[in-house]
Order: sequence, then structure tokens, then C-alpha cells
Amino acid sequence: MSESVPNDVVLSLRHVTIAYNGPPPVTVVRDVSLDVYSGEILGLIGESGSGKSTLAYAIMRILKNGTMTSGAITVNGRNVYGMSAEELRRFRWREMAMVFQTAMNALNPVLTVGEQMVDTLQSHLSLGRREARARALELLSLVRLDASVLDSYPHELSGGMRQRVVIAIAIALNPRLVIMDEPTTGLDVVVQRTILDEIVDIQRRHHYTILFISHDFPLVSSIADRVAVMYAGQIVEISEGRAIQDVGHVHHPYTQGLIRAVPQLIGDEPTAIGIPGNPPDPRNLPVGCAYQDRCPLVQPICRREGPQLTPVGDIVVACHVVQQEEANVHGLGSS
Repeated sequence: MSESVPNDVVLSLRHVTIAYNGPPPVTVVRDVSLDVYSGEILGLIGESGSGKSTLAYAIMRILKNGTMTSGAITVNGRNVYGMSAEELRRFRWREMAMVFQTAMNALNPVLTVGEQMVDTLQSHLSLGRREARARALELLSLVRLDASVLDSYPHELSGGMRQRVVIAIAIALNPRLVIMDEPTTGLDVVVQRTILDEIVDIQRRHHYTILFISHDFPLVSSIADRVAVMYAGQIVEISEGRAIQDVGHVHHPYTQGLIRAVPQLIGDEPTAIGIPGNPPDPRNLPVGCAYQDRCPLVQPICRREGPQLTPVGDIVVACHVVQQEEANVHGLGSS
């Protein structure tokens, strides 16, 4: 029997495992279960190579050289991997859409912005060209772009303008789920902040559900309702967005490391404490916890058994040490 999904869940991942094709196959996402609720922004963070983008491509069913070897992905109650190619074509952009990492690569360089937006609209809606163009102008206004952008080519726009265009195309059909994969990568901090503010404003006004993927810890924690932390292909913590920046809060040791790695500008000199070592090779993961060789709290059990995601206070965490400390506080530990 399949696990039930609550009615207010827009995106549901159940025990998703993904491998890149071999030989031999390399598992890069391992047994991920996660729900994203209606109207929320869920941040997904982790170092490069942790599996974040791979998970996004699997949700959109656009994996290249990879296969979802087990698990289930549903969007709005529909099994993404149970659809035919035509059903999936109609489902994308109407029900789920994606903003890709590099806007220049996501846009066709030989077509104007207007041509690309009109084509997207007419491919999914019964609109004449004039109606589609009017809708495209509405969308550009929504992301604070001038009407003249409609007749511009991508190379004529700045990086921030191109990213706004990609966001406008992603929300063109009012999908319930929008996946944003590093949507501000390569932009300067001022433009980045402006686009983030616009994303939050659009989300609040139109109640989109957003999966926001990034390796930029402060950026994600500033806009997300909840944050899921990914390490070596697994979710190791899920926390409230407002609590994820607090180093004094209960967190997975990896999350604590991410918090400490953010430069602190208070004091005589900026300080940042990097996480020692490197993520493990997915082809040769250690037995037990994948974070063990970098963890300052590692215990013998960490080298024997992989921890499971377990509620601890107001977070969900996969860490033997944190779970044992919580049990000791409540008198549940072994004597």
C-alpha cells in the first residue's frame, strides 16, 4: 500500500533514489522523502554535488544520463512518472514549472523575448497571437520589466533582466509548483536582493508553492518558510526558516557548520569558519553516517549505522548525537 499524501501537499517525494547511468551506476540521491505544502517556500540547501539539482530534474522528469531507481514523485496528486509523454507535456508549465540556473542558457538566443513567451503561451493555451502578446506584457510587468523587453533578444538584456524573463515564463500559466534552481547565480548582490524581493512578492500575491534550491545559506534562510538541508544525496535536517540561522538552536552538525561558514561582519574583522574536509565520493560512501569524517561530534555508532530523520524539538534531523542528546534531556536515554 502506498503512503497517503495530505490534501494540502503540492509536491510529495517518497523514498526517492536516483542513480546516474554507469557503468557502474552511481547513486547520487538516496531515499529522499519530503513534502512541500501549498503556498509555502521550501528552501533546499547544501554544497555543490549534494544532489539538489538532480532532485529538481527528477521532479520535472528531465533527468539526463540518470534514472529514478525507486520511489515516487507526485505533484498536485499526480504521479509524475505515471504520465505519458503528451500528458507530461501538458502538465509541465500548467501544474509545475522550473527556473533554471543560467538564464542565458534557458533562453533561445535567436528569438526575441516576445516570441519565446508567446510560443510558450500558445503551446498550452487556446490564445491568438494578440492575446498571447498581451498576456506576455502582463507577465513582464509582474516582474518589473518594461514593455520594450518584449522585442529584445536575450543578449541585449542584463543578467538580472534575463533572469526576470525566465521567471515570467515559468509563472506564465500560473502553475501551483515553481522550482527555482539557483535563480540568482552569477548576479551581483544588489540585483540578487531585488529579484529575491520580487520572488517573495509574487509568491505572496499569487500563492505559488516554491521549491527554492541554492547553496547560498543566508539567501535561502532569508526567504524560506522551511529549509531542508541536503548532504551526500540525503536530507539531514528540516527546520523552520526563521530558526535555521541561529547557531544556538538545535541543528545537525552539518547545518551548524553551514551557519558558522557564513562571514560574520560584527567585530573588528569579518570571521568565517569553514567546514573541514570534502563531501564523500558517492561511489564510495562510508558505512554509517555520510558526514562522519567531517563531523566534530562523531561517535562509534555514527560509523556503524546510518541515522534516520527523526523529530527533535521543532526540527527533523538525521543525527545519532542530536537524537541521543534530546533523549537524555527528556530522560529517555540509556542509563
